[in-house]
Amino acid sequence: MRTLGMLIASGLISSQLAGCFTYSAGQHDVAARASLHSEHWPARDVDAVRSFHEDTPNRIFRYALKPGIELEEVNPEYALRVSERPDYIVHANVLTERGVARLYTDYGQSMFQSWDEQLYGFTPNASFLSSHATQSPRFIENMAELDKGPDASDRMLEYFAPGITITRTARRVALTRGVQMHIPLDIEADVRGILLHFTALYGNDYERRVLDTLRDRGWVVLSVSTESSITPPPPPHSKSTTELKQLRADVMAELQTVTSQRVNATDADVEAELSIKERELQRDLTRLSRAVADATRGSFQVCSDDDVAPVAREIAEAIDEKLAENAYAAEAALALFGATHPQFADAPAAIIGFSAGSLAAPAAAEYLNDRVEAVVLIGGGCDILSIGAKSTFTDGGIRLRCGDERIDSEMLTRLSEAYLQHSRLDPYHLADHLSHLPVLHVWATHDSWIPASNARRLAERLGSPDRLTHLGGHRSLFFFLPSQASRIGRWLKRATEPTRIKNPALQCRPGLDVDLNTA
Repeated sequence: MRTLGMLIASGLISSQLAGCFTYSAGQHDVAARASLHSEHWPARDVDAVRSFHEDTPNRIFRYALKPGIELEEVNPEYALRVSERPDYIVHANVLTERGVARLYTDYGQSMFQSWDEQLYGFTPNASFLSSHATQSPRFIENMAELDKGPDASDRMLEYFAPGITITRTARRVALTRGVQMHIPLDIEADVRGILLHFTALYGNDYERRVLDTLRDRGWVVLSVSTESSITPPPPPHSKSTTELKQLRADVMAELQTVTSQRVNATDADVEAELSIKERELQRDLTRLSRAVADATRGSFQVCSDDDVAPVAREIAEAIDEKLAENAYAAEAALALFGATHPQFADAPAAIIGFSAGSLAAPAAAEYLNDRVEAVVLIGGGCDILSIGAKSTFTDGGIRLRCGDERIDSEMLTRLSEAYLQHSRLDPYHLADHLSHLPVLHVWATHDSWIPASNARRLAERLGSPDRLTHLGGHRSLFFFLPSQASRIGRWLKRATEPTRIKNPALQCRPGLDVDLNTA
């Protein structure tokens, strides 16, 4: 009895650890594939990034010798990083129809690796840069900073290694700007296929564990950091905001001075006093930065019916730009992978999107056309405007207000309807474009981050996709998701088998009604 009790208890625990998931195979009519017209895809000016492509060297060094200085004359600790030890090695530099993509090894990445894992879910080693990024105010401002002359780093270098200057080559060619990606350089000989991975909003261990399982099953994972947020109009300029920004600038300047004094202090008591002052200024800087962020946080103002159409159009265009950028980055990821691993150019390709990534996946599948053979959408939905407005996790970059108040449900409904009329790339419209593909829709019945109502609506628009349903919310879906990784892997294997190649003569696409509990 004791053994039986232990077995029963073990079974219960295993069931709980696996969460509550049910699989149902779908079936729906396969219509003739209707591709989007080219004018529906936001334009990109490739000439705007051509110079970055042409000016990117194969090896990028952090330091260079000043004119008239010989290598033997400089600090030997820095000399190697002038000519023998590059900060970056660029393995591939590809100009696509939409932008420039570069694959590199960053030898100075280790100090930022943990931060990148939190932010992206992976360590970037590739990027896609388009005119969408280069035309942004932040990019223009950052590039202008390169021409402002010596800064604290230059002055410190002059002290430790006279005769050497900082090149800033990586920043000048914007090597790490744009959409961040990870492309594996070392590939096992046995490859089942290529998996284009669109990330959730932030890195998480549950997503990584699923991908590790799929890698073990032979999938080469190309990761794309999902571009998901859009920028609302800024609030009206105010005197208080200007004063806050000036205060922050004054505190930052004072902090730099105190830090420099502390570094050069020779007296222990003086150094201790400066350390205390430095911490106080850091706290003041943090407080002022938050105040500036709050004061400058914009919103889409919708106060009357007259506001609905123009705001809906603005949001639709901004979201379509982001969804297109993700699709263009996916194309760039395949180009980089093909440039470095041409032997796998014909391997089957599938797309997997997690949470915010699942909102980007349909556009990427549509853009990449017949290159994609299957799609997995995890925690996704459609009608991104209403998702952003209703999500309990975040405004999703879509902050809708009338003054400082949230808009009511009736106004949101009217705005959502108008948004869908203007949108071209929202999953709502592209769902029926996936009818020729096997689609696995993984969703949670009580999701409030990607609201369950939006997930149900996506399933309706997809027709009848293969579904993996979790009885819970968004967080529990991800918590238990690793327990379903093998099942997802088996689904992908069946979905991309040669026998499942699209047949135009078929009148319906049967779901993968197989025993997914077996290998």
